[in-house]
Amino acid sequence: MNLEKENYDKFLKLLVREFSEKYPNVCLFGYGSLFNSNGRFNPGISDIDGGIILDSGVITPKNEILKISRAYSRALRKSGLVKLRNRPDFNLMDRCTNQDGRFLSYRKTYIEHIKKFGMVLSGPNYLGEMSELEDREESLIDAAFVFRSLRNKVLNCYDILSCDSERFSEFVVGSMNKVSKFPKKLLEIVDANTIEIDRLKSQNKLEEVLETEFPMLSFINQLVLKPSKKIYKFLSDREKAIHSLGYSLETVEIIVNAFLKKFLR
Repeated sequence: MNLEKENYDKFLKLLVREFSEKYPNVCLFGYGSLFNSNGRFNPGISDIDGGIILDSGVITPKNEILKISRAYSRALRKSGLVKLRNRPDFNLMDRCTNQDGRFLSYRKTYIEHIKKFGMVLSGPNYLGEMSELEDREESLIDAAFVFRSLRNKVLNCYDILSCDSERFSEFVVGSMNKVSKFPKKLLEIVDANTIEIDRLKSQNKLEEVLETEFPMLSFINQLVLKPSKKIYKFLSDREKAIHSLGYSLETVEIIVNAFLKKFLR
C-alpha cells in the first residue's frame, strides 16, 4: 500500500487547517499511537482514532455536518489515506449528549483513557465534559452505539459517495432501517416487557411513553415499508439521498432529545 507516516500527518494537517479556519468552536481530537511518542504507530496497520465534538445540543446542525463531511473526504483523498480499507475512525458527538452520558457510546474506562491521553487538535477542549456513567443497561449501550453509527454515517457520507457511489443508496437505506427500528431499543430501556415487534406499533408506543409525536419517523417508516424498487428509485437522486441521510439522523436526535427530557438523569 506504500503509506508512510507523512500521509497521516498530511491528513491531520489538512483537517486541522479546515477546522481552525471554519469551525473554531468545534473540538477536534485524536488518541492512540499516532498521537503519542511511544513509537508504536505502524502506517497502514495502526488505527487512527479520534472525535469531533460539536458545540451544540442533541439536535445538531446538519448543514454544518455535511460541510465537515466534505472537508473530511477531501483530507482523505489529498493525503492518500483514501487507499485504506479501514479509514480513520473519528466519532461525531455533541456536548449535550456527552455531558448527560447515557447515549455516549464510549464506556467508562475508554472515557478515562481519552481524558488522560487524548490530544485536542483544534478548537476548545470539551473532553473533560464526557460523563463517566457506571452500570448502564446493555439496552442503553446498544442504543448509544446505534446513535453513534447513524451520526458517523453522515460524517462519512461524502467519502462513501466518492468511493462507491453506486452503493450509496444502499448505504442510506441501511441508515433509514436503523432509524425505523430505533424505537424498539428505547422501549426496551423503559420496560423490556412492552417491546413491540411491529415498527409502526413501536413508534406509537414510544410516542405514548415520551408524550411526543414523531412525524419524521412516520415518513421514514412509510418509505422503508415501500417496495425496494420504489425506495431505490427515490434515492437514485444524489441530493435526495444525502438529504434523506441527514433527515434520518435528525429523526433519531429528536427522539433521543425527547427521551432525555422525559427521563431526567
